[in-house]
Amino acid sequence: MPLKDFFLGFGYFRKGWRLFKTVPGIKVWIIIPFIIDLLLVSFLFSWGLPKTSIWSEKALTMMFDNASWFYRILYYPLKLITSLGFIVFVLLGLYLIATIIAGPFYSIVVEKVHMHLGYKKTRPLKTKEWIKLNIRMLVISLLRAALFGLFAVVLFALSFVPVVSLVAAFCAFLIMAFDVVDYSFEIAEMGLSERMDYFRNNIAAFSGMAAFIGMTMFVPGLILLIMPINVLGATQVHLDLEAKDDSRPYSPANMQKT
Repeated sequence: MPLKDFFLGFGYFRKGWRLFKTVPGIKVWIIIPFIIDLLLVSFLFSWGLPKTSIWSEKALTMMFDNASWFYRILYYPLKLITSLGFIVFVLLGLYLIATIIAGPFYSIVVEKVHMHLGYKKTRPLKTKEWIKLNIRMLVISLLRAALFGLFAVVLFALSFVPVVSLVAAFCAFLIMAFDVVDYSFEIAEMGLSERMDYFRNNIAAFSGMAAFIGMTMFVPGLILLIMPINVLGATQVHLDLEAKDDSRPYSPANMQKT
């Protein structure tokens, strides 16, 4: 695993913040999904997190007799584990909702970044094209959410197995890293098989992004609040990797030829 690519991915948030400050015309498209994410985080703390304690206690009583000595001894450790599991599950659920709602806005932002950095020809976005892009990205967001949700359920089940839970958590972070880069893949018009090959060939960079995403999980809801900057930073990482390889059809050298 190339260490340089790992740190390229790990530093994606700093790259995203720089793009936020320098690319003209994206702030309004960033603020809208940020407000949406802020409302979801408020919902998380007002409804989601208090419910996790109730859900975890119900899960314990379904697995063990609350009058047994086993239940009394392991009550607090098991409640802690199940509470953490439900918290992660709630966070993933809200993350999926945020992805579906904010997807069209992120697509417009990413396209503007591609144009600003010379990877796409600058052109005004007409109303008809904007509507088509929104519909397409809404469909893609729904499909992405369905696949992500399927993986989330499997990883949620694995999260209760010691040691395996750590691997499952990192796999979840890798999926989230792929998810934020996928907007840039879509603007670059990459097919599904090409995206998966790209993911495997650049696993070091994606692992760096996953490591940073994992760190943000220590603060519940933070991943939602920084999601717009995550998308920007992931776009920059994708384009940086493309720029390293002139054989890629989406490299700057080949874009200048078209």
